[in-house]
Amino acid sequence: MTGMLRVLRPRRCRVHYGILAIIATAASACSEGGSKDSGTPPPTTPPAATPTISRNAGDAQSATVGTAVASAPSVRVANSSGAAVPGVAITFAVASGGGSVTGASATTDASGLAAVGSWILGQTAGPNSLTATATGNVAGSPVTFAATGNPGAAAQLSKQPGGDAQAGFAGQNVAAAPAVLLKDQYGNPVPGVTVAFAVASGGGSVTGASATTGSNGIASAGSWKLGNTPGANTLTATAAGSSIAGNPATFTATGSVGPPATIAKVSGDNQVATPGAAVPQAPTVRVTDAVGNNVSGAGVTFAVTSGGGAVAGNSQNTSADGTARPAGWTLGPAAGANTISATAAAAGVAGNPLTFTAIGGLNVATYAGSWSGTWVNSTFGSTGTASVVIAAGASPNQVTLSHSGTGTVLGGSGAPLETRSNQPYTPAAFSLTTTSGTFGDVVLNVDGAGNITGSGTNVPNPAIQRWDCTGTITPAQIRLSFTVTFKAGTVASGTISVNKQ
Repeated sequence: MTGMLRVLRPRRCRVHYGILAIIATAASACSEGGSKDSGTPPPTTPPAATPTISRNAGDAQSATVGTAVASAPSVRVANSSGAAVPGVAITFAVASGGGSVTGASATTDASGLAAVGSWILGQTAGPNSLTATATGNVAGSPVTFAATGNPGAAAQLSKQPGGDAQAGFAGQNVAAAPAVLLKDQYGNPVPGVTVAFAVASGGGSVTGASATTGSNGIASAGSWKLGNTPGANTLTATAAGSSIAGNPATFTATGSVGPPATIAKVSGDNQVATPGAAVPQAPTVRVTDAVGNNVSGAGVTFAVTSGGGAVAGNSQNTSADGTARPAGWTLGPAAGANTISATAAAAGVAGNPLTFTAIGGLNVATYAGSWSGTWVNSTFGSTGTASVVIAAGASPNQVTLSHSGTGTVLGGSGAPLETRSNQPYTPAAFSLTTTSGTFGDVVLNVDGAGNITGSGTNVPNPAIQRWDCTGTITPAQIRLSFTVTFKAGTVASGTISVNKQ
């Protein structure tokens, strides 16, 4: 038995030592840093795939400023295979545009989704942005959502500078067309609002009466023409809508008399006066603006342009009623036409210059009335009374004459009342051809200077062959010298003198 044990122990020891040798060899290899390649790579564990975050819904929206977008922005986190990754913490934050969020912190659910509670846009119209940031190593983080804030409803109306409290000329456009600005409750310009402009007082008119606010919130009338009467004018601007502060707005403007635009005759044209004398009425003009308002203080110059004569006080300024006249106009010494001009000093005045005409000669108005006096036959020593009545005829350039006398006139018992009605004349000359029961066939001529010549034939007195006269007429007196030629060859002479009563 003992012998058997001795034999077996050495074997067991040899096996043990062999195992130790293998282990020792392996340990030696490990201690050398694996420098000896066994030819087979050691096994490794693959790294986990990085998840990715992306927008799920709620991008590129628009909403009224200060309100929440319709769809709350949400994100999805997924692995490389597209499978949802739950449990990822997400933080939502406003990046630009103002505003706020609710439920800013969220965690992806079993579908990998996470959403903000709400996103309220800022109060300033324009772009807004929101970020969603994942915690940890998540590709694509953060993601950004965009939204546009639109202006709210019009809440306030204001007048634009320059269009109110203007001053202009009556009947003309004001310098700046009235305009208004529409804003929402936060002060953002509101486009697309209809504004009606209407004249409220003062007359005048407006163009572009219906306007719509543009992107800047401004609506403007086309133009505002003031009324023709100087004074206050008002215009209203009314925006469509309700509860708009400052609506409607009222614009004011004051219209004043404009610059001289027209000069016109008032009176004093086509007059007749004795040559070398003043016309009965100084020529008068009126200066008005473009809409007919009288312009005061406008300079007007009067000047003789033909016929000689003179203008007194030739430089004048228009009075409050727009009129101006010289102190007087004296005609030239010769019978005939005379003219003066009236020129407004301002440039571009319609009607400038005006021309007034006067005739140096007879004027019924100058001589009209009753005249009385005496006649004297110097040769025979006889005398008597004489009367004349001069009156305007039924039409212009007509005159009516009446005359009578007492005593032995041309050998008769006197000159009964005789009237010659509506006899034509021109200021430069008056001619009368008629038949008289006392004086025969009469021809009487008076030139424009008041010189008189006359004659009579076929006188009823059979002893008289003819009579002739010469003389003058002035506004105060008629003086005649006459001769009577008898058929026997003798001649008698005398005078007639009558004065204006």
